[in-house]
Amino acid sequence: MKFAELSLGRVITAPEARGRGLGKDLMVVRQADRGAAKLLRKPYSQLIRCVTVRTCGSRSSRHSRPPAGAWDSTAPWPPMLRRVPPLACPPASSLVDDFTSGSLAPNWLNGGTCLVETGGQLVASVPANAPSSEYCLAFTTARFQLTCDAFTVHVPETTTPILGVQTVIYLGSPTDSVNLLLDTGAFILGMNTDFGTSVTLQGEYDPVADAWWRVGAEESTEASTVYLDTSADGTTWKRRGSLLLPFSLDDIQIGIGAGTYAPVANPGVARFDCFNVPPPCQ
Repeated sequence: MKFAELSLGRVITAPEARGRGLGKDLMVVRQADRGAAKLLRKPYSQLIRCVTVRTCGSRSSRHSRPPAGAWDSTAPWPPMLRRVPPLACPPASSLVDDFTSGSLAPNWLNGGTCLVETGGQLVASVPANAPSSEYCLAFTTARFQLTCDAFTVHVPETTTPILGVQTVIYLGSPTDSVNLLLDTGAFILGMNTDFGTSVTLQGEYDPVADAWWRVGAEESTEASTVYLDTSADGTTWKRRGSLLLPFSLDDIQIGIGAGTYAPVANPGVARFDCFNVPPPCQ
């Protein structure tokens, strides 16, 4: 059995792959290319992990950025790699959805019964007075690299700014996760890890000035950082704050939606559109 490694531009054997930490649990990031799953001799659905291919102040020197066009399904591949996609998660900025189809695209998994795509928007309508926590999120079916990248989304309406209800962006790695929460009129970045660290970002939420959200990650030789920028027009951005992480965001699942963690009589709704679609997007 052989594996193709894009950063080396050659075919390597399975023992060498294991020696480089690639192992057997590789993820095919271009999901349309099911031929790669056959080549790797594993069921396509079982290829569930990513291998990092990037440079950006990286703490890992063994990887390099893929060539230009590597994430473009129409781009030509070197002959020996033409049937094998890059062994890395695609950048989060490559996921594009204007939510105009009337139903969730195959890129998303509906994580709640109160989530619907309608009117060119993804709408999370959290039930009122839910006796326990009730969350409605759409999760990406693939995993993405946020490090050295960012994604944008227009959020024209958010949940009621009262205690007990949140508008949520979820970033989940294989072992840890980060949540961006809009809770009681404030942005909060928090880790779901043993560290339990969270930070309330600068300034109160303004539905006009903060209508566009940009979530990204940076990495130095010392640490990873997740950040939030907001914008009124999707063009001019303001940094709202950031959070240092003890883990990278090279391999994440993205979730967007809303939820309650206590009974709320009027939770409101959260609306999302223009995911990585620049203005004017409709």
